[in-house]
Amino acid sequence: MRRGDKKTKQKYLLLTIILFTCLFIFSTNSLALIPGGFGSAGGGPPDGVVDFEDLMIFAMAYGSTPSDANWNVLCDIYPDDKIDFEDLMIFAMHYWECECALPSPSTLSDPGSSLPSPATYTVSWSAVSEATSYVLQKSTSSDFNSGLQEYPLTDTSKSFSDTVTTNTTYYYRVAAINDCGQSVWSNVEDIEITPQAQEQITPGGMAYIWYDWPQLPSSGFYNFDVLLTINVDPGVQSAYYWAHQFGFKNGDGGYMGLQTNGFMQGEWVGKMAIFSIWDALEAEPGPGATCESFTGEGEGWSCRISYEWIEGHTYRLLIWAVGVDEQENEWWGAWIIDTSTSQETYIGKIRVPGSWQWLDDSSAVWVEYYGQVYDCDSTPYAKARFEQPTADDGNFMPQKLTSIIGTTCTNAKITLLGNQGVSFETGGSL
Repeated sequence: MRRGDKKTKQKYLLLTIILFTCLFIFSTNSLALIPGGFGSAGGGPPDGVVDFEDLMIFAMAYGSTPSDANWNVLCDIYPDDKIDFEDLMIFAMHYWECECALPSPSTLSDPGSSLPSPATYTVSWSAVSEATSYVLQKSTSSDFNSGLQEYPLTDTSKSFSDTVTTNTTYYYRVAAINDCGQSVWSNVEDIEITPQAQEQITPGGMAYIWYDWPQLPSSGFYNFDVLLTINVDPGVQSAYYWAHQFGFKNGDGGYMGLQTNGFMQGEWVGKMAIFSIWDALEAEPGPGATCESFTGEGEGWSCRISYEWIEGHTYRLLIWAVGVDEQENEWWGAWIIDTSTSQETYIGKIRVPGSWQWLDDSSAVWVEYYGQVYDCDSTPYAKARFEQPTADDGNFMPQKLTSIIGTTCTNAKITLLGNQGVSFETGGSL
């Protein structure tokens, strides 16, 4: 190794130590500026960054004056015709500085005012000549404090596909980036995505068990009786009805049971017991109940009472012939009994033509969802159990049963029990 090379390396090392010592000690602004350094690799022109290449150039000129062969006027930062410690201190204060400018802000284009979900659209912005990349922000608030998403990009556009269930506004802004940093944010643009209107369905009858009663007396049965337990309550905001349906020998029919969400004379009462007969003549309510005529699915009379049935309790549903009027028309009464407390509730009585005679040789227990849902899986899950019905104060029982799943929504499960009872599970992902 030549002696001169060794001295040069020692000078580099010494100046490097001095440089970083100065960087540590001095924190005030210097008296002069270094405009982008002294040069670049391979003896090139200044590259705008004060770095180690400039340190090597400065080291070569350190200690020189204008008469010396290694004099470099650019290194005389504090102009006094000598390159000395004062110049080194100024150099240290500017080490790693760069001479460049932040990019100009971009201008964001309007992506549109409103689109229906699912929406596909493109957010675009103007190109910035000084930029090497961009950052796009998307948020659900105009201050970009909620639902913030950030996208680093080199292009000047980005496509989006959004699906929403509620009205949602997305806000956008973009910034340009180069080696010196990030520009200020662009203007803010927004677009509203609205959910597509979706038709609702009414599941209706979801599961049925039809019973045949082969030992029918000549005039028909004067009473039906069945036990009902709601094992999983789907909630008061649901619209379930569990009922026992019956028919008359020479007339129409009716049903009685429990609902999750009912109305009495136009007012919401929540859980309710109900007793109805199609084509009936009139009705009289029990204490606290109301009776009114109905239309829609046929015409008739219905008696209703607010009834806070309890999940897991077993209720006895009874209909009974209670007498005739002067024209030999028949009155039928309905009661519900909580077998856990023996509390009996009289719903009311409904009058039908005497020519109908008594109850016929078939009946059914079923579960119906009378509310509206967006799809069958949106129907709340519920579970209920009917025991085997009886007739004429327990003296008759059905001999045959047939199970049927509803046609609109088939997410129902029927489990037959050993005593000709049945368990209904409905709704959810069944």
